[in-house]
Amino acid sequence: GLDALSARTAQSFSEMIDAQRQELALRAAALETSQRSATRWVIGLGAGGLLLCALVIGFLDRRIVLPIRAMRGAMAQIARDSDLTHVIPLKGRDGVSEAANEFNRMLCKFRSIVQQVSATSQQLAAASGQMSTITEQASQGVRQQRNEIEQVATAMNEMSATVQEVARNAEQAAHAAQEADQSA
Repeated sequence: GLDALSARTAQSFSEMIDAQRQELALRAAALETSQRSATRWVIGLGAGGLLLCALVIGFLDRRIVLPIRAMRGAMAQIARDSDLTHVIPLKGRDGVSEAANEFNRMLCKFRSIVQQVSATSQQLAAASGQMSTITEQASQGVRQQRNEIEQVATAMNEMSATVQEVARNAEQAAHAAQEADQSA
């Protein structure tokens, strides 16, 4: 009876804990997939931006070769240092300056994406911590309930033994009373 109840309760809590762990694993996998997708998107846009700049350089007039080289050097530094806070300095209102401005905007969007991924990662870490706490609390509840069930079972066994003892004593008293009646 009680052992079965204890086992079912423990099994139920175990299943709840397993379900929470599976949900946490699914959330972690979804976040990892989102992070990989965002990383690929950032890399793709960066590569596309660099390819676009290389095509523009190939078609530009020799009068603007030096500003283009300066812009390419700044991009290379950003790529080499992986520093999305770096910007290309703007000079003038020509096509190169406009391209630098667009590249700076693209970097700003990349920074925003990286910040969103970071915030999502922090949220996942917080959710993971909460899930761990909930799981631990559930485990403690199961242990406490098991202990209480064991105490109830022990008390019931003791009561059963006491009732049996009282019954034996009553039977002996009845038997003694019968013998006293017969001998009198």
